[in-house]
Amino acid sequence: MSAAARRRFGNLGLNALTYLVLLVMLAPVIWLVLSSLQPNGNLANGDYDLLHPTVDAFGEMWRNIDFERYLANSIVICTGAAALATAFASSVRTRWTMVVWWGFAGLNCFPKWPSGSFCGQGRPSGKWTI
Repeated sequence: MSAAARRRFGNLGLNALTYLVLLVMLAPVIWLVLSSLQPNGNLANGDYDLLHPTVDAFGEMWRNIDFERYLANSIVICTGAAALATAFASSVRTRWTMVVWWGFAGLNCFPKWPSGSFCGQGRPSGKWTI
């Protein structure tokens, strides 16, 4: 086998491996999209109808759930997190920056606040959770 043939064979193998890894990585996303387009009750029964997708579940979600509030909350939190990450990444590495950075990181170690407290709604049971 010549060097060019081995190189072609190696490239074909790498391409096949790349497409296999891509398929494995995208499989959960494909499953999520296909499951979201199924009629109500089909998922519980195991009756997938891939030829007749429906978007009725999305309309029902907009009617029954306060989705706008949750979407706005996610946008605010993601924008704030991106702004903080950008600010800390672009700042000069000083002792004060590291103290503030580890302070923010350390806040994630504390449990959620109970409901009715000054820090938010927490869980409805009012118990401390981790």
